[in-house]
Amino acid sequence: MKISAITVSDIVSMMLVLFFATPLVLVRVVVLVSGVVIVVSELVEPEVEAETSDEVVLESDLSNTLLSVDFTLVSSYLTGLSNLESLVLKNANLSGFLIVVAKSQYGVSLTSIDLAENIISRPISDILSFGVFSNLTSLNLSKNSIDPLGNELVKGATFSLQVFDLSYNNISGLSFFPWLSSTEFSELKFFSIKGNRQVGSIPELDFKNLSYLDLSANNFSTVFASFKDCSNLQRLDLSSNKFYSDIGASLSLCGKLSFLNLTNNKFVRLVPKLPSESLQFLYLQGNDFQGVLPNQVANLCKIVVKLDLS
Repeated sequence: MKISAITVSDIVSMMLVLFFATPLVLVRVVVLVSGVVIVVSELVEPEVEAETSDEVVLESDLSNTLLSVDFTLVSSYLTGLSNLESLVLKNANLSGFLIVVAKSQYGVSLTSIDLAENIISRPISDILSFGVFSNLTSLNLSKNSIDPLGNELVKGATFSLQVFDLSYNNISGLSFFPWLSSTEFSELKFFSIKGNRQVGSIPELDFKNLSYLDLSANNFSTVFASFKDCSNLQRLDLSSNKFYSDIGASLSLCGKLSFLNLTNNKFVRLVPKLPSESLQFLYLQGNDFQGVLPNQVANLCKIVVKLDLS
């Protein structure tokens, strides 16, 4: 066991030493703040000596570690680990830019980045720098203070992201969805922008692999968009907005839909006809639906797990 006391400003340098200047493998880091930062690190020798330390570091989890530095500074060190597959910096008190400082040959193995619960407050378009990670499939930026795009619509990047979580940030304005559509996210399976301040209309959604979409708790006041292809969509949450018009027409081709939450919107008149082949959870409360239930919806009682019409 090796114990050292360092100041907050020195912690990144300490990380650099741990990961690059020793052939030992870092297996545990605990940081306590009380005037100084106490770093307790357990280092063990690998069974077979590696040529460099990054040959054996596949995952870096520094969750709940109060790094208190700019993310750009941290990324310049950790993304230099060429075999790193997963980087978790959840609740690490990271701030500053979302810019990744990495050369194209770095981060080729990185598939997952988790930056949730920090105080990063830059425009969402900064994530274009993450395109250097050609195999990145999961990016979690939830519970930060990420801002709108700004005045210019930055576009043109291509990503292989399958999981993209932007929930509980400060994203607002009319340009986000046009930007999302113009940037290549064709592999997306999970997308959440829950708990932001989005307004305006949504263009036709063209994410054929999408299975999970959460737009809840925003300020949308519009007709819900149609899907170019929703054949794989299983979960859709539109709750706590002001969507209106015929939602059934938008969802008519979503045959795998099993969860639909329309709570607290502005839908009126007849309960829409919905795809019923797989629907198990249906929430319609907090709207102004009237009239009798369509036979299609009434028949859901045979298979549905939860049905809320209050």
